[in-house]
Amino acid sequence: EGSAKTTMMHLYFPVGQNFGGGGDTRWEWSVGPGLIRYAIQGAGGTQTLSNGTGTATFGLPGKSRTFQNITLNTGLAFNLANSRYGLDAIIEGAMSDKRSIDLMFTYDYRFGGGF
Repeated sequence: EGSAKTTMMHLYFPVGQNFGGGGDTRWEWSVGPGLIRYAIQGAGGTQTLSNGTGTATFGLPGKSRTFQNITLNTGLAFNLANSRYGLDAIIEGAMSDKRSIDLMFTYDYRFGGGF
């Protein structure tokens, strides 16, 4: 609801390889560690928001809070002409009881011939 400013930064260090042998480079995979950083900044106070069939009052952060977490990142992609279709999984807290998995679908288009 715009009551707090939230920013997120994710650094990822992938190692990858094409699946194909014999010159087929359409499929590729990647895996590697990452570092995710969240920052929340607010002016404090409370805000009343809709909560199902009624409303409820929620506390707002009164100062800046930052936390970091190590991630495990995996990905699979398919290259077709100048297009790349990818599916990546970002696993936060992989060895913890409070782990979360984010899935990200990507589409990339390469302009020109590349390097």
